[in-house]
Amino acid sequence: MATDPLLDRLEAKGLNLLVERGGELIFASDRPALEALRSVIFTQPDLLLDAEAALPATGLAAAYLLILARVARVTTRVITHDAKAVLAEEGIEQTSTSSGKALPERFALAATEYERRALAAITPQAFLEELKRIRDR
Repeated sequence: MATDPLLDRLEAKGLNLLVERGGELIFASDRPALEALRSVIFTQPDLLLDAEAALPATGLAAAYLLILARVARVTTRVITHDAKAVLAEEGIEQTSTSSGKALPERFALAATEYERRALAAITPQAFLEELKRIRDR
């Protein structure tokens, strides 16, 4: 099965988040994807507008952050059913090689707290408000 070139570049460079617009790199990070996305949303909220984002795994928390960033397309190795549904609801194209009810354990450990907060928040905006609240403590 052929993979997405953006996902190939992400993995070849050992990154956790790769963002391009019009085929040009606009952001890359080897930090955990959720941390990198959160940082961009708080410091440069329009940076990812209409961009294509690749990350190894996408749970609900990552999907909410990608929605808030207003990306146009998401490419991921694995995606949760909840993440897939909210991205589709927002009209954000997504491609993945697999999907499931939960993230595989190797991805879930780093995302557990974010996922718990995202499920409780119910909407991307409420999730952002929760992230702001814990940031400002």
